[in-house]
Amino acid sequence: MKILKAKQIGYCYGVRRAAKLAREQAMLDGKMVFTLGPLMHNPQEVQRLEGEGIVPLESRPLVEIMEHSLVLRSHGVSAELQAQAESLGIRVIDATCPYVKQPRRDLVEFGMEGRHVIIIGDSDHPEVLAQISYATGPISVVETLDDLKKVPIETKIGVVAQTTLNRTKFEEIVGALAARHGDMKVADTICAETDLRQKECKELAEQSDAVVVVGGRNSANTCRLAALANWIEPATYHIEKAEELQIPLPGSPALVALCSGASTPDWIIAEVEARLRES
Repeated sequence: MKILKAKQIGYCYGVRRAAKLAREQAMLDGKMVFTLGPLMHNPQEVQRLEGEGIVPLESRPLVEIMEHSLVLRSHGVSAELQAQAESLGIRVIDATCPYVKQPRRDLVEFGMEGRHVIIIGDSDHPEVLAQISYATGPISVVETLDDLKKVPIETKIGVVAQTTLNRTKFEEIVGALAARHGDMKVADTICAETDLRQKECKELAEQSDAVVVVGGRNSANTCRLAALANWIEPATYHIEKAEELQIPLPGSPALVALCSGASTPDWIIAEVEARLRES
């Protein structure tokens, strides 16, 4: 069996940066640091980081961690939460991915122009929930074409995208919005690395007899990769860790593509690759 390993694999820039900042702060403080929500969407890595003193805040009130540093996760947090932490005098380390901050700037600008802002993305995703908090005027999240009815036809709009959105979905909804609104501005805020991963995953799926996509089941970008691969190659396996793989793979495929989400650490990918080589 031959493994076709994606070039765009492992941590993306934003997640790698967030993990680096959190580790550096934990070492500098010499004690536990907290994160507002999981630092990234990978349960195994979040658990491992807890062993290094980097702990998700969960439901504890901010007032209980005033003696500790607080790291803002790569997806960002709401403006209100960040302001609350800073008002309490908590040391805040902003590990929000720089690419995630771009839609925030765009939607603020659109709001100042009097536009109804549209975020194309998942309404319950942490990134989208954080972006909404920065709106200065009307704002709607559009997940599907059915959601377009949320926006009055006669209004002028400004459109941004969740950074990990599937491009085909983005273009479909933007096209539908253009048919409804005469005054529209669009900021294509899909992360370039997201585009590259999705494109490469599709290309590898077309060449392979099976596809293994490694990453958290709570990771939107990983789930999208798995869905894209599955559409092309039904023998697609979305796993979080190596033990989930049945070895040998069903059907004993000759060519297996190996891809990962943007929050998947190198050590998990290495374990999966080693297990694949057992067959």
